[in-house]
Amino acid sequence: MTDEEIHALVDEFNRKVSLDPEIRSVMEKIRNQEADLDDTSRLCLRRSELLGQFLQGKLPELAPGDRERLCTALLHNGYEVTNEAVPDVLRAQDERLGLHLNPVRAPFPWERVQKVSHSLEDPGITEEQRNRRAGAPVANTGMSFHDDSVKENARIRAKLGFKCYLNRVAASGCCKWCTDIAGRYVYGDHPGDIFRRHDNCGCTVTFENGRQRQDVWSKQTWQASPAEILAQYRGPKKLTKEQAEFLGLTFGKNRGKIKSEESDNIWSKIKSILTGKTKQSELQQQEIEEALKSLGFSSVDPSFFKKVDKTMQVSITDQLKQLEDRFHAIGRSDSPYLIADLKGGAIGSCQCNMSQPDRQHIRLSTTAFKSRKSHISNRKKEIEDFYCMPCLNDDETVSRYVITHEYGHMLENSLIAEQMRGTIHTHKRLAESYKDQIEKIAREIDKNYDQNKANYLSEYGHKNDLEFFAECFANSQLGEPNVLGQAMAKWLERRGL
Repeated sequence: MTDEEIHALVDEFNRKVSLDPEIRSVMEKIRNQEADLDDTSRLCLRRSELLGQFLQGKLPELAPGDRERLCTALLHNGYEVTNEAVPDVLRAQDERLGLHLNPVRAPFPWERVQKVSHSLEDPGITEEQRNRRAGAPVANTGMSFHDDSVKENARIRAKLGFKCYLNRVAASGCCKWCTDIAGRYVYGDHPGDIFRRHDNCGCTVTFENGRQRQDVWSKQTWQASPAEILAQYRGPKKLTKEQAEFLGLTFGKNRGKIKSEESDNIWSKIKSILTGKTKQSELQQQEIEEALKSLGFSSVDPSFFKKVDKTMQVSITDQLKQLEDRFHAIGRSDSPYLIADLKGGAIGSCQCNMSQPDRQHIRLSTTAFKSRKSHISNRKKEIEDFYCMPCLNDDETVSRYVITHEYGHMLENSLIAEQMRGTIHTHKRLAESYKDQIEKIAREIDKNYDQNKANYLSEYGHKNDLEFFAECFANSQLGEPNVLGQAMAKWLERRGL
């Protein structure tokens, strides 16, 4: 079955869902800004039930391999719907209170989805067992998207100092365990398994903001108006990047401080230089440094300004902003910094603590970035020799290749760090799993991928799983992606990135 045929089945499911009276009722409330999280929970529950039924009905006509692909596509579609509906409802609720926050999307639970989808391909089960797996477990996974969204938005609001409450409401006729755990809890003092679900669980979990505020630094509490809630963050309070983004703020010269109004002018000036409208000399070192710190770097070593060609400083800064606006790898890192002190022939490096991968920084060569002309010439030769995977061949794109590759390392490390927390996962094991997942998508794109792999993967990408990820990432971001670049793009999309 082709990708187009899979997409056609997803569209068929969406048309079927759009006719359901309960779903139509909730969508109307969302459009009119009258819905709450109980409504989005009902929406997700009903869609998940219909998803399981739809998949069960399609199983007889699906060939091996297509069952997993369709299940994954349907679940990803449900994830997107949920992570549009919940933020829309939260945004409308906040605005009624005079708050202007930025609801967040929960990360796409790739491994959970992969597990339930892959279970449909088990050759050792009967058709009856396969049909059962396509029902409740798939529906339950679909419902978990709503739980994840609630959990993520409650978590970040609690970090901002809101006193949040989690409400678990037991469905009619539910089991004793669900009845016992149902209730209203202060976020942070809630049972650890409040979001847990068993098959066919119809319980809802929502959250609400209390009017009591708590300063996350002094722990002082008070009853605050909406104006006070925002006002307290407009001074020199130190915020994490996550907190600042959620409040719709950006960074300034010092890590964690709110960005001055002049910073937007710096980014405009950078764009003007790249388009030839402004002279390089009009951009000062301190302005580039402020721009880089606004992305989340805790510091920029003076070597960056001494060793890197001034025009390339602008290109690197602009490329990092474009990548960071989408992927947030720098902001997810713990005190990352940028330095140009590499010697001995290495061009660039992203170094991290393997036990805490989000503690990372980017190092650039002391010589490879001194001349833009020679840098571009050397990179083009490497691309021609397939030492690096291909990209668009214009000078500006080629000049951004190394920093895009190193940013790919930062992104992988930050994703691994999130998955490692509280688990027995290791950096190596997760890097291997990412490579397996990307290659699996590549085989969907090219059925003969294993025979053609040498045509897609550069000599550098063969080194290890980490270089594989960074090379595929660079290939996906700089134009003309090959099969692995296309697979990387799909992998990132499926993770909600």
